[in-house]
Amino acid sequence: MLDRPETFADALCHNAMQSTVSDPPRYAETVFQNLPISAQPLARVRSRVLGEVNIGCAFQDYSAGRRRQVVRRTLTAVRHRPTLFRNIGVISIFLKSLPELLTAQQANG
Repeated sequence: MLDRPETFADALCHNAMQSTVSDPPRYAETVFQNLPISAQPLARVRSRVLGEVNIGCAFQDYSAGRRRQVVRRTLTAVRHRPTLFRNIGVISIFLKSLPELLTAQQANG
C-alpha cells in the first residue's frame, strides 16, 4: 500500500466513517500520528483524508439536525481540503446551517 497512497486514503476514510467509530476525525488523525517510519510516505494524503472525513461527518450532522456542528466540521474540512467548497452539496449544507449558528451566537451574546 506504500506505493498506492490513494488506496490507503480511501480505505482509511471508509474505516473512519464506520458506525462503530465514535469520532471519525480523531480516528483518522490517530492513524496518521502512529504511522511507522517506513509508512511515512502515506502521510501525504493526510489533508485529503481529514477533509473527506470531516465533510462526511458534516453531512451526518446535517441529517441529524446538528446545524452548528455542520458549520464547524465544514470549515475544518475546507481548511484541510479547500477544493471541497466547489461541491454544491457542501455549499448547500453550510449555507443552510449558518443561520442557526448565528442565531445561537446572538442569543448567547
